[in-house]
Amino acid sequence: QQTQTDGKQQCRHHKQKRRIMAAMFYKRPGQQTWLQVLVSCLVLVYGYLACLVFVPAAEQQSESWRARQSAVAVVLMVLSLYCLWKATLTHPGRVRVGWNGTNQDPRDASLSWCNACQLWKPPRAHHCSHCNCCVARYDHHCDWIDNCVGQANHKYFALFLFYQTVCITHHFFMLYCYLSTTPGRPVVDIPPEAHRHTGRMLQHSARASAAYTTMFAIAYSMVAFGFWIFACAFLGCTFQNLATNTTTYDQHAWSSTETDHTYTRGLVHNFCEVLGDHPLLWLIPVERPVVMDGYSVTPEETQWKTD
Repeated sequence: QQTQTDGKQQCRHHKQKRRIMAAMFYKRPGQQTWLQVLVSCLVLVYGYLACLVFVPAAEQQSESWRARQSAVAVVLMVLSLYCLWKATLTHPGRVRVGWNGTNQDPRDASLSWCNACQLWKPPRAHHCSHCNCCVARYDHHCDWIDNCVGQANHKYFALFLFYQTVCITHHFFMLYCYLSTTPGRPVVDIPPEAHRHTGRMLQHSARASAAYTTMFAIAYSMVAFGFWIFACAFLGCTFQNLATNTTTYDQHAWSSTETDHTYTRGLVHNFCEVLGDHPLLWLIPVERPVVMDGYSVTPEETQWKTD
C-alpha cells in the first residue's frame, strides 16, 4: 500500500512538472522557428561585434568604459533573445472550454460564441485560424514568431521589440566609435628585432584583417538598419496600443463599427494591463498575473493558461 501511495505521488509530481513546463514553453504543432533562429543569429553577431571587435579596438577609452559597453551588450543580447523565445514558446492565452467568468447567462453578458472551439469567448478574445484556438486579449498573429500575440505573451513581444531597437541603436553607437578610431590607431605592433620582410607581412595581414572586419561590420549594419526601421515602426504601434489599452484587432473591429475606445482606464493602468502592476518591473521579462477584463474569475478558471 505504501508503494502504491508513493507511485501515485510520483505520478502527480510528474504531471505537475509537465504542466509547469507546458506553461513555460509551448510549441504549437507545425509552428515554424526558422525566422526566430535567423533573428537570434543576428543578435549573437551584434554581441560578437560589440564585445570582441568594437570594444578591444577602443584602446583610447578607459578600461571602465570598455567594461561598461561590454556589459551593456551582453545584457541587451540576453534580454533580446530571452524575450524573443518567450514570445515564441509561450501560449498566447487559451480560453479553456467551459469558461464563464460571469455570474449570469453568457447571452445576457453579451459574450460571443465560437463555433470552432464550441465555447463562450471573453471580451476581446478572438479565434485564430493559425493557432486553432481562441486567444484571450487577442492582438494579432505575428509571422515573425509564428504565434499569436495575446494576453499571456504580449509583454514578451513588446519587450522584444524594445530591446531589439536598443540593441541596434547601441550597435550603431559602437560602430561609430570603431570607425572614428580605427584610421588613427596602429594596425599591429612590430617588435624591433623582427625581420623587415616579416614585419611587412604582418602589417599586410593585419590591414587585410581589419579591412575585412570593417566591411563585415558595415554589411551587418545595413541589414540591422532594415530591422531597426521595422522594430521602431512596430514598437511605436505597440506603444500606442499599450497607452490606450487597445489591441490591433480592437482597432480593426472599431474602425468597421465606429466604436469608441471603451477599455482605457488611464495611462498608468493601461500599461499595467500588459506590463504588470509594478512599474519597476515593466522592463523586466517576468510573467504578469492573469486578468480578464471586467469579470470575476475564480482560481479554478485561471487554469486556461496551463491546461
